Amino acid sequence: MSIDEVIQTFEVIAALEGLSGQLAAQRASPEQLLRMQKLQSDMELAHQRGNLPKYYSLNSEIHALIAEASHNPVLKETYLAINARLQSLRFRSNLNQSKWDKAIREHAQIARALARRDGEKLAALLVAHLKAKCNIVVGLLKEEQLKDDQTK
Repeated sequence: MSIDEVIQTFEVIAALEGLSGQLAAQRASPEQLLRMQKLQSDMELAHQRGNLPKYYSLNSEIHALIAEASHNPVLKETYLAINARLQSLRFRSNLNQSKWDKAIREHAQIARALARRDGEKLAALLVAHLKAKCNIVVGLLKEEQLKDDQTK
């Protein structure tokens, strides 16, 4: 995937997550809200232990839960299909400890906004979170491209 395609895909996924967040804040069941709290706690523990694979797995579950809690099957399916294009790139965005620390703080804010059913805030946080991921990933890709160009 080219850098432009990565940026465009992140733009779409950010819009989808923002909409999912707005709807999830209105429509999430009490069970889904509890599940979010549990996933967030488990993800914070994985972060504290430095277990990036576990963190990433829980992170993926959280984002999928938000789409599911929108109770809009078309939105959920679209989100999952497009997000699949970014999975490996999203994982790489947390290889830097300070960026990983920032991501866990963002997720805590996301979980609180959902618990408060603040759809506007949740949407804004999700969009900002995805834009930050995009910037990190694009930066990594540009570094790799520069190294490749220098070795040729």
